[in-house]
Amino acid sequence: MCFGGGSRATIVQPDYNAYDKQFELQKEAIQAQMNNESMLIQNRLTASLQEKQDVLQALNTQKQITANNVDRQIQQLMALAGPPPPEKSAEPPTIGAEARGMKGKGKSSLRIRRKTATKQGSGSGLNLTYNT
Repeated sequence: MCFGGGSRATIVQPDYNAYDKQFELQKEAIQAQMNNESMLIQNRLTASLQEKQDVLQALNTQKQITANNVDRQIQQLMALAGPPPPEKSAEPPTIGAEARGMKGKGKSSLRIRRKTATKQGSGSGLNLTYNT
């Protein structure tokens, strides 16, 4: 039930362009701040990695210098000491009868020999003479 009277209502749509522009500016500011922090952290990381690489390069150079010094010292010592003596020719190990110094073949090599006296001794007893 309509009571009539009055004019028609018109709906006016607000201008959202200003709101959209403000939102985009705030969004871009937040993204720029986040990107700046990310870039700052990334630059710190890159700088620290570069420092690490420089330290490793210096360490490698120092190791090469040390190795060259050691090589030079070895060459000087070799020049002072001269060449090493020749190595002894390889010989087979002595085993069995040869190792014990036994010579002979057959049964005679199995016998135990006693050394024979080369001169006659007066004995090993106690020889006391009394002059009374």
